[in-house]
Parts: sequence; C-alpha cells; structure tokens
Amino acid sequence: MGRFEEWERALRSTIEVRPDHADAAMALGSSLLRRGRYEVGLAPYERCLRTAGFASAPNLLRGDRWEGDDPRGLRFLVVAEHGFGDAIQAVRYATVLTAHGPKSVLVGCRAPLARLLSEAAGID
Repeated sequence: MGRFEEWERALRSTIEVRPDHADAAMALGSSLLRRGRYEVGLAPYERCLRTAGFASAPNLLRGDRWEGDDPRGLRFLVVAEHGFGDAIQAVRYATVLTAHGPKSVLVGCRAPLARLLSEAAGID
C-alpha cells in the first residue's frame, strides 16, 4: 500500500515496547533498506541477529565475517535470517560449504526451526 512511514512508526513503537522483538527489528531494517536508507536500515536489520528471538546466541556472533577466502580449517556460523521457508531452502548450502573442508559449520536460526535445521546435511 506504500504506507512506509506509518509502517516504520508501528515497528519502532513495537521495538520500544519489546526491544528483543527480532521480527520487528528485521522488518524495520528490511523496510529501510528496501527504500535505500542504508545508513539507518542496516543497524536494526543486523541487531535482530543478536536478540533472544534468534537461536544464534549473541556470544556466537563474535567472529569475523567470511570474505570468501579458503574455508579449509575455519569454523562457520551460517545465520538463517529471513523467514522460515527461506531458512529451510538456504540450509542446503551448508552441504556445499562443508565440501570445501571447514572445521565446522553451525547454523543460527529462529528457535522454532532449530531442531529441524540441526538435522540438515553438513551441519555440525
């Protein structure tokens, strides 16, 4: 409907009341990024990865981001950051990563998906 400002106000209100609301943080970040507001959109989008609503606990996100170098011997945390369907579809790429010899491949996801995704091929 194009009512982005109204949507943004509602999301910010939700986050004010519940700072740990991962879905609201991701939706706000996505909305801002979609409208080209990168400087302000990236923070709430990435912040949702560090909230209690995600199974990827904050202490797992201490490492560096992978920049495409040789994965052999490295440990990876693959974060399923979008909807459930996207996470289920994307987890298959862990097998591709595993074939290149990392030390381990872990997946961080929303709590309701943890059990399902933990059974995926290539996941430690």
